[in-house]
Amino acid sequence: NQETEDLFSQQPIEVLLDRWRGLRLGLQGEMEASLFAEATKSSPILTQLLQERFQKLEESLLINDEFFSTIENELNEPPIKSSPRLTISTPKRNVSGGGYEELLGVFGQLMRDWSQDSELIRQSSYSLLVAEVSKYLPQGSRVLLPGAGTCRLAYDMSEAGFRTEANEFSVSFIIFSQYIFNHCKAPSRVRPFIGRFRNTFAGDYSDVFSETLIPSPVPSLKDGSEIHLTYGDFLSVYSDVSNKYGCVVTCFFLDTASCVVDYLRKIAALLVPGGLWINFGPLNYLPHSFPKLSTLELKSLAQELGFEFLR
Repeated sequence: NQETEDLFSQQPIEVLLDRWRGLRLGLQGEMEASLFAEATKSSPILTQLLQERFQKLEESLLINDEFFSTIENELNEPPIKSSPRLTISTPKRNVSGGGYEELLGVFGQLMRDWSQDSELIRQSSYSLLVAEVSKYLPQGSRVLLPGAGTCRLAYDMSEAGFRTEANEFSVSFIIFSQYIFNHCKAPSRVRPFIGRFRNTFAGDYSDVFSETLIPSPVPSLKDGSEIHLTYGDFLSVYSDVSNKYGCVVTCFFLDTASCVVDYLRKIAALLVPGGLWINFGPLNYLPHSFPKLSTLELKSLAQELGFEFLR
């Protein structure tokens, strides 16, 4: 409806652009501070090297400026009518505001999900998950993907013939998903690793300033296919939902919980009798997460909730 279109085509893009401007200024300020530090000025070789790096940073920022300008322009146009829609439910409550630094993580996920350079990574993760669901459930089954990010796994599940619903908490991921599925006309050049100067090896920072095309290719769902995306906190959005999904797939999601016990209880409640839960990813809990359960402790809790482990 028009309310949903306004929510995701106008106000949030300003939030995203503000975050980009903040990140941009932060990176420039950090680089200038390094360049004009007393320790740098006392070393001609360091001054030269940092000047070269500053020049490459400025070039990369301009390329990413073009990326955000394209997103802004295309989100302010009507959705591409010929492409199947990503439908979005407005938030129930509790959505992530994020910050400037969040964009660095978003860039990384865009690279993983929508760059052809990351195809091998997706084959070793998303493709395995799609194959696992296909092994146990028929096409047309309902699959829920909490923590969907930019919805690449949701896209792959839908392409495999499943009725796919995704859930995401971060407004930045929501905006990029809306752009990629409903508005994007062609891939854009992006330098997704700018600002990641820790643990770098290459003297020319070729890894930090590497370039890719996103999204490549632009997704186009099969005729009649559609991905539904719910916007908000997983536990809040699905607080009144139960016995609905044939499968819940948690991919790099469990360790985002404030309380992983609540996640498991909700997953069990969402599944139809005989439903399937598939988990993929580490238990790299956030600092505020409690309790921080081990894999064996989680398996014991899952069994108590009625799960039977197939593998």
